[in-house]
Amino acid sequence: MYRECMNDLAKWMQKKDRKPLVICGAKGVGKTWLVEDFADGFFENKVSIDFKTQEYGRMLFNGEMDKNQIVKMLEVFSGEQINPKSTLLILENIHSISKPGVILSFISRYLTEFYVTATSAKGESVIFRDYDWEEELEILHLYPLSFSEFLIENKEAVLCERIEKYREEPLREELVTHLEEYLEIYYLVGGMPEAVKCWIDTMDFQKVNQVKAKIFQSYSKAIGEIENDSLRNRVLQVWDSIPNQLNKENKKFQYQTVKLTARSREYYEAVDWLVKSGFIYKVNRIKEGEAPLFGQEDIKSFEVFMVDVGMLSYLYEIEYQDLRRGANVFTSHNQSLTEQFVFQELLFNQNVGKVYYWTSDATARIEFIFEDSGVVIPIEVNLYGNNKAQSLKVYKGRYKTPMALRITCGRAASEDGIYDMPLYAIWNL
Repeated sequence: MYRECMNDLAKWMQKKDRKPLVICGAKGVGKTWLVEDFADGFFENKVSIDFKTQEYGRMLFNGEMDKNQIVKMLEVFSGEQINPKSTLLILENIHSISKPGVILSFISRYLTEFYVTATSAKGESVIFRDYDWEEELEILHLYPLSFSEFLIENKEAVLCERIEKYREEPLREELVTHLEEYLEIYYLVGGMPEAVKCWIDTMDFQKVNQVKAKIFQSYSKAIGEIENDSLRNRVLQVWDSIPNQLNKENKKFQYQTVKLTARSREYYEAVDWLVKSGFIYKVNRIKEGEAPLFGQEDIKSFEVFMVDVGMLSYLYEIEYQDLRRGANVFTSHNQSLTEQFVFQELLFNQNVGKVYYWTSDATARIEFIFEDSGVVIPIEVNLYGNNKAQSLKVYKGRYKTPMALRITCGRAASEDGIYDMPLYAIWNL
């Protein structure tokens, strides 16, 4: 399966001052597949230790660590002599041990000749909260397949090439129609690798949904493993409320949607658990559209997004047959699917920094905002050119922003500092 970040892994491998690489990503985004495919393509052999399922791995790095002893035991474990120059050491589920930073720090300092990767379902702020990792590790964030990766998996690399040139060479109408059909499919399949593979192999949406049901079961299992009964119940309540949170016209997270009498002090920890576990993303509101944006952050007002648009469409029980009968996936459920898709594409794009949203005191709302080299760039999702939508006009009038993006279902255009970008081209931002 084609993953763009394989290029990042290849570059990491070639570095002379290489550090252990930790791949962070939510359950189901393909961390294990990625590192194993990397090992198969670039190394003669691999040694994999899963800290979640293999007690041996935890014992190996427990207590006082000795380089020679660890290498010797790894050879016993793998059943062959290890050549550091041609072997990839994979440490799976590094987040499941109590002090992962101690192990990775040791490897970074004393096993410098080895190629070492680790995977984690939690982000670096969680697994390394007591460890200053910046000098000793590299972090790679893995997400579901982007729309461009999905096209390539569907043997449509030529469409990606055309999108890269769409500003200079506008796409023909039949190509736009073709892309919109693929967008509809992507909305339903999503970018989880196992779901994508199922789609490529079977072209059967029912079987794809079975895969997504299994992924949801793994999420529910993880929630069920929370030891604190009260926290577990609150996390489950918040998790069950997410589809309704996203389906509201006012998408600000509301604790009353979780439970009518809920208060933030009761459920903040539950939301935080879901965010830190990679089950949802939290996007904070900014008070003013002025750089630097982090200084304008309103931590009490936020919206949430799921990991994957296909997972969200599964929760909404949207069927492809419904689309063929005239339903419009791009506007259904208060645009929640489209905003989820746009968020994913922005998250995947390495040119886009941290994303926020903005609302006025009245009804104006800018779905996404990010900062690029000190310039604040607002993004309005306005698929069908609704001239009555005044949010971007209000924002530009207040902050005199030199550039704004409007995501549409039309063609690329620009006027008065507003750039219309087709929905299918966000990854090429």
